[in-house]
Amino acid sequence: MDRRTLLLSTAGIAVPGRLASASTHSAVAATSHGPEDAGPWTQRGVIRRPGGVMGYALAGQGHAQAPTIVLLPKLGGWIADWSPLARELAGEYRLIAVDPPGHGSSRMATEPPVIQTLSESAAWVRAALDELGLESFTLVGNSLGGCISATLAAHWPRAVERLILISTAVPECVPRAQILRDESRVNPPIYDAQGKPLPRSAETWMKTFGVNPALVDGMNRSRAAAGRWIRASERGVAREGLTELLPRIEAPTLLIYSDQGTYLRHRLTAERLIRNVRTATITGAGSFVHQQKPAETAGAIRGFLRAI
Repeated sequence: MDRRTLLLSTAGIAVPGRLASASTHSAVAATSHGPEDAGPWTQRGVIRRPGGVMGYALAGQGHAQAPTIVLLPKLGGWIADWSPLARELAGEYRLIAVDPPGHGSSRMATEPPVIQTLSESAAWVRAALDELGLESFTLVGNSLGGCISATLAAHWPRAVERLILISTAVPECVPRAQILRDESRVNPPIYDAQGKPLPRSAETWMKTFGVNPALVDGMNRSRAAAGRWIRASERGVAREGLTELLPRIEAPTLLIYSDQGTYLRHRLTAERLIRNVRTATITGAGSFVHQQKPAETAGAIRGFLRAI
């Protein structure tokens, strides 16, 4: 039985600690099911929501005053993206890594829409976390996960105590017709005729995102697992945009970016639009600093959380 089948078929085990036990979710002890599952995760589970299930993983215990940290991965990513950072932080904090709609272990009951908006994804994540009994939390997101996190923070300010955005794009709202027209002009194509993502070479990953070649295989596998949900989610980032939402964020916010990669211009926009913001720069890494330089990224997060 594979990991997803096991998660979906196992029920009735309560989530320990501060997380609520609910009839709408299932939890199982974490076991090893391949490289994508390696990490400090002590428990995995799924939350049933209308339209599908949200997969999550737990690590760490933390102390009574320590914030609970929710982690959302990049476009085409999955929970395992956070394993290196979770190893650094699990001794101090309770961590909950979440797969966005259609990604990793978050399985949807329908085919992906043409556009999966950020507000739809944020509402889905917020409702699932509420099922776990989380009324407030620190939210950390990378790339798509950062866009969802910022949207959630803008819509539900009382739920997000602190916000940490790692290499997150900050686009303006783009008309639907323009999104579809522009993506048809991409050459070479990054999706096949069925809309599934094509594998990327190490050279492409390095040129675009400054990615360590050791991460390439895992990234291609996580993208294959998300399949057509990647393009629907990518369109949603452009369709909704973030420039109108960022000024509504009330939570103290930390921006973590590298000195390399394609996200640097977005950092400047975020710094301008978010009212209570700090920035940390991780040198010598690409767009996914939490995977390439987890100790340095953890240090920036600790410093931010302790200062608030």
